[in-house]
Amino acid sequence: MNSLDSSDSAPDFDPAEIMSLPMIADGSEPDLADQLFDLYVDGTKTLLDAIDHSFREGDHEVLMRSVHTIKSSAGRIGAKALCVEAERQEHLLRSGASAEASWPGRLRERYDRSAQALAAYRQTARVGGGAQ
Repeated sequence: MNSLDSSDSAPDFDPAEIMSLPMIADGSEPDLADQLFDLYVDGTKTLLDAIDHSFREGDHEVLMRSVHTIKSSAGRIGAKALCVEAERQEHLLRSGASAEASWPGRLRERYDRSAQALAAYRQTARVGGGAQ
């Protein structure tokens, strides 16, 4: 997706992204998806806290690195709306723009939506006996 696309039009969670990983797709690592989901949830919370802190402190480098890491992990897990928003913010930061006060909240909102969609997917997958 183009970095200028709206994160509001992207899905909060698309399981196809993670389910396409070779060890998940071929069934050789049946618990890998759940492990990656847990890493995403915990790691992104930590990164969002780092973003809040670096924004308050004006630490551009930590802010940009944290936004970049969220973009990458959200993209790999299938949290498309968060990935698009983080990509937009990273692009602006790399082009020299100053972070806006709304940015940390926008990331947190999209993370919350992705975590809710991910939790619903995991529950459905367990109940339905589908892929984790």
